[in-house]
Formats: sequence, C-alpha cells, structure tokens
Amino acid sequence: MITEKGGKPRSEQFEQNELTIGRVQGNDIVLPKGNISKRHSRIVLRDGKFIIVDLKSTNGTFVNGKRISSPQVLKDSDKIYIGDFTLQLEPKPGEKPASGKNGSAQLDPDPELAADPGPDAAEKLFDDNDEPEAQRHSNAADELIPDDEPAMEPAIPPRVATPAPAPKAKAPVAEPREELPRQRERPQQAAKRSSPSLKPAPGAFRVDLPPLVALQARGAVFLSVSKALAGDAGLPPDDEASVEKARAVVEKTLASLQSKLKGANTDRWAEQIAAELTGYGPLTELLEDPNVVEIFVNGPHQILVRRAPETSSVGIPLTPVSSYFSSDEAVALVVRRMMHAAGLKFDAEHPVAEARLADGTRVNAVHHAACVKGPVVTISRTSTRQATLAELVDEGWLSKGMADFLSVCVRARRNICVCGGPGAGTGTLLSALAGAIDADERIVLVEQVARLKLPQSHVVTLEPRPVRGGPSATNMRELVGNAVRMRPNRVVVHEVNGGEALELSMAMAGRQDGTLFSSYASTARDCLDRLETMIRMGGVDVQAKVVREQIAASVNVVVTLTRFADGTSRVTQIAEVTGVEVDLVTAQDIFTFKRERMDDDGNVQGRFQATGMQPRFYEELQRRGDHIDVGIFREH
Repeated sequence: MITEKGGKPRSEQFEQNELTIGRVQGNDIVLPKGNISKRHSRIVLRDGKFIIVDLKSTNGTFVNGKRISSPQVLKDSDKIYIGDFTLQLEPKPGEKPASGKNGSAQLDPDPELAADPGPDAAEKLFDDNDEPEAQRHSNAADELIPDDEPAMEPAIPPRVATPAPAPKAKAPVAEPREELPRQRERPQQAAKRSSPSLKPAPGAFRVDLPPLVALQARGAVFLSVSKALAGDAGLPPDDEASVEKARAVVEKTLASLQSKLKGANTDRWAEQIAAELTGYGPLTELLEDPNVVEIFVNGPHQILVRRAPETSSVGIPLTPVSSYFSSDEAVALVVRRMMHAAGLKFDAEHPVAEARLADGTRVNAVHHAACVKGPVVTISRTSTRQATLAELVDEGWLSKGMADFLSVCVRARRNICVCGGPGAGTGTLLSALAGAIDADERIVLVEQVARLKLPQSHVVTLEPRPVRGGPSATNMRELVGNAVRMRPNRVVVHEVNGGEALELSMAMAGRQDGTLFSSYASTARDCLDRLETMIRMGGVDVQAKVVREQIAASVNVVVTLTRFADGTSRVTQIAEVTGVEVDLVTAQDIFTFKRERMDDDGNVQGRFQATGMQPRFYEELQRRGDHIDVGIFREH
C-alpha cells in the first residue's frame, strides 16, 4: 500500500524476492519526488521475513517514525516513511501474515530498544545441537555486505550495521521470478557518497584502517553480540564475568566471518569489541592518561586528542589516535553508558546530551540520528588546571599591570565579566580571578557543568539537575536566583548564556558586590549587547532603556580574552563600564593588547599597553585611604 501525503492510497503487488524503491525509472517502486534519492531503499524477502535496507539515501528511510541505520525486519503493522510517501506491506487476501514471533526487534540497531534476551543469551548463541545463532547472524551479514565491495581505505568509512537472523516462516508471496540486475556504482562514487562531509588534507589525521569489508564485518559482530548481552537499559553488564563472556562470544562470532576478514589484523578485535560492550572502548586508555585534556570522536573511525604540556594548556596540537570504534552503534553504546551514570538518556529521541563524569570530565555528545558523520563526542578535561594571576602573567596571558589592576578590582568588590570565544580560556581566567578572593569569604559557584576548582575552603558549587524536563528539573536561572538567597559573600557564575542573566543583573544591581561571571563574546561592546539580549530573554517586559541602565549599574569591568591562530590566549581588552548615553551602554578601555606581527614560526607577536585612562572607582578607593599605584595606567 503506497500513500502520498495528501493523496489516496494505491496498492501494488510483486512476485519477487527483492524490490527497489527510488525516484528514477528502473526501480520497482518509483516515487517521483525531489526528496527521494535515485535508489533510496530496497526490501528483501529472506527466510520468510521482509527486510528493509536504506541505500544510504540523503533524507533517510523511517520505520514507524524512526530513522533506520541498519537493515530491519518488518512486521505487518509497520509503516515505512520515505519522503512524502507512506508504504505498508500487507498479505494477500486469504494468506497467513508473515509476522514472526520476535517481530522487528531482532534487527533494531539500538540495544536500548531491543528486547532483553536474558543473562544466558550469550551461551545460547552456540547451541551444539543446532547452527550457532552467531553463525546465522553472519550468514545474513554475508548477503547484505556485497562481495564486490572495494577493499580500500576510504577517508571516512561508511557507517555499517548488520541484521540479526529472522525465524523461518512462510511469506505471503507467490513464486519468485528472475531478479532484475542491480546497478552497481563505481567504487569512487560509493566512497564519495558514503563520506560527504569530512575530507581531510592528504595525510592529515589519517590512521591505518582495515579494508572496508572488514570494517563492515566488525560492525556486524558488535551488533549481534551486543543484542545477546544487552542488560538493563540496553547496557551489557561491566563486571569481570561479563567481560570474559563478551570476549568469548566475539571470538566465536569472528571465526564465522573469516571470509570477510582477509587482509585485516583481527588479533585484538575480541578484546576491543568486548571493551566497547562492557566499558568505554578505545576511550578507556585516553581517559586514564592524565596528559590528555581533550578528546574528539568524529564518527566511529576517527579519534583526535590534545595532550597538554606540563606547564601550559595553550597551543596544544591535535593528534590522531590509532584505535577506533566498531560502528556508530558502538560509539552510541559507550556514550549511553556515560550518560546513564548521570541520569541522562542518549538515543535517537534524545540526540544531544551533556554530562559531567565523576572525575569532573565534561562529555558532550550528538547521536548519529542528528549528525551526518556518525556520533560526535567531545570530551574536555581542561578544567582540571588551576592557575593564579601571577602564573598567567608568566605564560603571557596578560601583563603584570593588568594583573595588578584586576586584583584591585576583586579586592574592591567590583563586578567583573570575563568574555571570550569558545576555547579562549574564560574558565581559567575566571578561576584565577576567584582565587584572589579572601580565604574566609563564602563563595557560591554556579556552573552549567561543574568544572572550576577554587582554592578557598568555603565554596558551594551548584549545577543544574541533569533531568530533561519535568517538575524535578532545575535550570541555571533558578540556581542563580537561589544563590543570592544563600547569603554568599561572593557569587561566581561560569557561562551565562540565557535567562539567568536577568537574575544575575538584578542581584548585582541590588548590591551583591564582588560578583564574577563569564560569557561568550569577542569584545566588550559585543558582551554588553549580548548581556542586554539575554536579560530580555528572561521574559520580563521592560523598556530597553531600563535594561541598559541596569547593566550599567551592575557591571563594572569587562575583561576580553582572545585565542589567536597560534593557539595562545591573551587578554586583549580590559574596559570599565561608564554609564548609558542615548541608547548605548558605554565603556572605556583601560588596557589593550596591540598585535604587531607573526614571527617565522607562526607565533603572534605584540604588546600589552595602557590607554592612559584611569578608572573612575580609583578615586573612591583613594578617598578611603587605600594605597593605589596609578602608574600602571600611564600610556606606554
């Protein structure tokens, strides 16, 4: 049954084992719409079951509203969505439906959605009195992985999964007729279509990968074994017994796919796949290495890291890792294990997740349902670094005069905003400024994901509750508003990005002096404009003039950090907020960084300089009798 959006259903009957669906003539079912690929999908009859396979179409194939990433068995009630069309298989009148007792769950690529086969499922894979189930899995894989697939190493190998076997049953079709020959695309075209997005320069970030067919077979092994070992929430247990069982099952399953593994070194595959099933896979060693500060997973077959020097985290180059994941599903399973500990879900319905591990490591992940390259994971541990203002001066982040001025601002309880782009080091500078707060003060620290570590003993850290929606969820705005009611001497907020700016500005304008916070902006002017936008996002209907006056009354100093092309970060602007003129919050520069040139090694050269302007609040400090060195403001 074929139904176009807004149209009437029509029926077509076929007497063959396989049919193709696409936009152009030559397909068995032609759907002439622009959002349909030339060869979009195919449906195969095997062992009495209908299996639908997406042919790497641009817009995807959906079953019951969920995009499929691997071959999937169809039940009679399943609806197939392709572009503007809905398709549904129906038996001929008077014939028995072909639905097996296990339905389509056997081929679901997401272990979390698969039926739990029980703790003894791995042992049942190899019944001495019958053909091993793992062997039957591989037989299905043999036919769905073409034998003439080019044994080549693509820039980014395509994402592959292999279906589980279907129980034998009579299908409601007549005798098959001779199949039409299928069009083959050239290997170059297949590689281009399977890796449309990431094309690194020759030799850049490349690692030695097995042939494509071997990668496909490894993905098939992972998928079949993960279904056998799936436990609570689709996660195989991580105890020692489960690791050994997983390794044994993988070894036997690999033996059944030897014909697909020629030319591939599979010596450690059993151990590696078992690590993906029961732990963090190739990420385990990287997370245990204290020198690794950032990990980037760009799909299953590319992992890049940054390893920090002993004294500085700036200018760290990206280097590739020789290890890789088995498939998209392997990456998703590892991320799901990370997020499960934080109370978060990670699947096609929850494709974006961010959490903090027990050791403070920050993990951000995007599911392959929402990413073309496959799952993308960003792991950051740069927050573990603590630095003082004096150390940042030695590393060239700012001049001594700048550091002295900022220290006076902290002691004088000025409200300071640190801004910069992602990766510029705003967290490091904010931590250094907070480190200048007196040790006996009570500090309430609010962060999206807890990262900063302050040296004071009386620090309370608040973090939004990691629950998606519902009455128990807590957001940044609520935490900032509550922080003021906790009777703090200081409030420190890292990464102000939304409506919490309203609560924060009201607190600062209400004499919550000495507040430190950070936000994303490239200049002080941009920061003040963005702060105005975020306050208005708070949902309070007030005039723009009132918002600007509140910003001018609450923010005293804006510090701008810039990360240059050579990887170094520098304070490029320190500005004092001076008031409101016409329709603009005004500020005057106190210090700037003047970029002069790049040396032969590609390093940015320049100098920090004072503008000659003296902050207005220095007069107040002088009247109070505080000794202030005004020489740091002389222009030079």
